[in-house]
Order: sequence, then C-alpha cells, then structure tokens
Amino acid sequence: MSDKAKASSGIVPMIMGLLPKLCWAFGLIALVVLLAGANGIGPTEMTMTMTESAPITLVVFVVMVSIAAAVQTLNSGDPSNLVEERCLALKAELEAQCAEVDKKVQTYLGAEYDKLKTENETLRSELDQIKVEENEKIRSEVEELRNRNQELKEELAKVEIALSEKLKAAEPNGDAQDTRMDLQEPEVVRASA
Repeated sequence: MSDKAKASSGIVPMIMGLLPKLCWAFGLIALVVLLAGANGIGPTEMTMTMTESAPITLVVFVVMVSIAAAVQTLNSGDPSNLVEERCLALKAELEAQCAEVDKKVQTYLGAEYDKLKTENETLRSELDQIKVEENEKIRSEVEELRNRNQELKEELAKVEIALSEKLKAAEPNGDAQDTRMDLQEPEVVRASA
C-alpha cells in the first residue's frame, strides 16, 4: 500500500505540473490555426473552411487556456493569499509612484505656481485699485457736470429775467404781457453712484 501511495503521490504532482503546459500548448496551437485559417496563411487556403471550424477552434482555445490558468493557480498555492499579497504589493507600488509624481510636479511647478499665485494677487490688487480710481473719477466728473448744469440754469434764468425786463421797458403802455419764452429745462441725466 505504501508503494502504491508513493507512486500515486509522485504521479499527481507530475501530472498537475505537466497539465498546464499541455493546455497552454494546445491553446496556442488552436489560436495559431484560427489566425492562420482566417488570414489565409500557410500552404492551404483555409478561409472557406474556417467559417465552419472557427467556432470549434475558438472553443478549444478558450477551454485550454481556462484549464491551464485554473490548474496553474491551484499549483501555485492558496490563491486568495496570492491575490491579496499581489493587491497589497500593487497598492504600495502605486502609492510610491503617486508620491514620486507629486514630488516631480512640486519640483517642476511648485516655484512656478507660487510665482504665478503672487503675480495674480498683485494684478488683482492693481485691478481693484484701478477700479476704485475710475469710479472716483466718474463720480467727480458727474458732480462737476451737475454743478455746471446748475450754473447754466442760473445763467439761463438771469438771461430770461433780463430779456423780460427789456421787453417791458420797450413797450409803450407799460402793461406788457409776460413774453418770456417758455424754455423747457434740459433734462439732467443722473448717474447712478
């Protein structure tokens, strides 16, 4: 019984080691036949016959590759631990790459970014100052125009009074009608301040 157990224990690992290699080989052969037939490569033109046998060849390829992958995973140990270890290794590698990229970005753009930020703040303050100056200038011009408008109204009123007095003095009766011209006051445009 021990001879039989030794023989079976030696054969199973050998078969499990050989099976993935054979499956990979058959899968590769099926893929080569499929591609060669589809593209007309080789001594015979197989494009016409591949339309009927292509699904079979494709199924053989998929089955052989699947078996090879499954057996290879079983041979490599506990797959959940391997996947978890691989994920942790990939995570650590990605974090290291992200840190490296962040460092490169900071070295390339860090000083430039700070320079652009300070320049932007300077330009904003200058723009705000220009806006304030322009608003003050507009307000002062509006105030000057209002004052000038008031002066012109007063001069116009003086001219009307002087004209009406001249007309009264020029009439022989002395009871002159009010011949003042009805002048409309010009509309004052009010600026919103």
